Amino acid sequence: MSAKEERIALAKEQLALDLGCSPAAFDRMENTVVPLAPRPDAREYPGCDCELRVVCFGKGAVAAVHPSRLFSYRPLFVGIEGSRLFDFPAMARLDGALKKVGRRLGVCQAFFLPGPSLPESPVLEGIAPRFLTRGETAALRKTRRFPHALARESTVLTLAGFEGEAVAGVAAAVVDSARVWQIGVDVRPQSRGRGLGRFLVMNLTREVLARGILPCYSTWTGNLYSKRLALSAGYFPAWMEMGSVKK
Repeated sequence: MSAKEERIALAKEQLALDLGCSPAAFDRMENTVVPLAPRPDAREYPGCDCELRVVCFGKGAVAAVHPSRLFSYRPLFVGIEGSRLFDFPAMARLDGALKKVGRRLGVCQAFFLPGPSLPESPVLEGIAPRFLTRGETAALRKTRRFPHALARESTVLTLAGFEGEAVAGVAAAVVDSARVWQIGVDVRPQSRGRGLGRFLVMNLTREVLARGILPCYSTWTGNLYSKRLALSAGYFPAWMEMGSVKK
């Protein structure tokens, strides 16, 4: 098994644990519907509830739904390709069903995993990278200048790029689960266009991998800039995911 295949397999194991299915369910051509319930060692889902989560690696999707509504939701996943569930018509049907129980669809996300070999890290003139302490990370979060990188309290590793005394950009890893950490990145407007985000993501990714943890990177489907950054940093698209939130 190649490094890429191993990382995909690990991601499937984690997502199977999250949703309560077999990892093999992600490789079926038909969609799978299973009951959703909180589970130990599952990833954190900030803002999501236990009504609906859908994951697709490109074949059949796995939909984990509230146990009491298994039969009412099941027809929404019959006779449609897994990837097509992330198109507007199917999402509108799901959103309509969720509205009946006081929910709606949250953000639809594309998830990326690091490839078997990352690109060489560039040298950026005038940028001094440094890992921050937990106290420095907490203080920087309070400024709200880097809301994507520092959105969650479970940040465990933060790499900042300094221009003089000022923080020009931040990449941070949060603990989604014991085996998977998610990377987010922010660059201040005046420092964009130089490859700083790519630089920070690549170097943080190497540090996470060195600790024996699988890093992942996510962005909402319409964020082309963020998708391009992930690809340029050596990541590849791995799965799509969406879930319900309270209205």
